[in-house]
Amino acid sequence: MGKRQVATQRVPHQMQARDPALRDQAARHASERINAISPADWETVIEGIVRGVEDWEPQYTAREQISIICRRLLDTRLVRAELVEEGLLCDLVGASDGPSPLTVWGNDGEGCYRREAYIDPFQGLAQELV
Repeated sequence: MGKRQVATQRVPHQMQARDPALRDQAARHASERINAISPADWETVIEGIVRGVEDWEPQYTAREQISIICRRLLDTRLVRAELVEEGLLCDLVGASDGPSPLTVWGNDGEGCYRREAYIDPFQGLAQELV
């Protein structure tokens, strides 16, 4: 690919839906189900997750924020990413009413590193350099 490398978003086959409206409806339903979990059950779920990821540098988020972040992620799509001299140039589509997280993973010798950026709210098309 030379100096400019281009990556296009790919969705695993099992996650593709023939009808995008049905896919979005299912995703929204999953997001709404998070809100339906009782606080006591939520604590049990979180305690199990924390035990499972405590060695992975977890990023904790309040329960109320999870549904907001899920909605923003479901309402937007990363459609193209291009490695340029200044960083990673990302093309996004959709609508977001607040900052949305974008995690960029890179190679570092035998391991990898994680860098998190936040995409500003947008409507329609957006291009962000991260």
